[in-house]
Amino acid sequence: MNMNSIKKTLLALLVLSGLFVNNAAAQPTVPDITPRINLNPNIVIGQSTMEVTLQINEINAFTTNGSLITLYVDKQSMFSNFSFNSAQTANAAGQPVQNNLFTVDDVTNPDFYVITSNAVFANSLRRVTFSVRVNPGKTNGSTPINVYLKNGSGGEINSDNNVNYSILDFSF
Repeated sequence: MNMNSIKKTLLALLVLSGLFVNNAAAQPTVPDITPRINLNPNIVIGQSTMEVTLQINEINAFTTNGSLITLYVDKQSMFSNFSFNSAQTANAAGQPVQNNLFTVDDVTNPDFYVITSNAVFANSLRRVTFSVRVNPGKTNGSTPINVYLKNGSGGEINSDNNVNYSILDFSF
């Protein structure tokens, strides 16, 4: 198969799949939200307070539709003393946060902190932060702390990029 045949075959596949219209790539028509998680500090020796910052990015340059955006963050048995301040405007690293746009539930679900928002945004990000006390007891090791974005949040349909994690290293 020569290069022209390959190009024609690819073009036909793109047209048939709806990804190529009028000789131009189709623009996305729905938002795509992807989460990120940051732990500060992410290395804990003994008991320490750790700040968890979540960032959600809309990466398709299409406005979220105002429907509920739901994030789930792993709870660990070594976490206690959950604290969330809805008036907080910056995290410990000095990054702006929009805690007033979010609710954080640490009670309802035994396995996850549940964070929700109806924020409307496009081609930008929103951050929320909360803190927990980490007590590794007499253990040491490392564990991923995951954030999961619920499929369909904010009108998005791409579930391929709805999980992120940060590693927590801990020791007594």
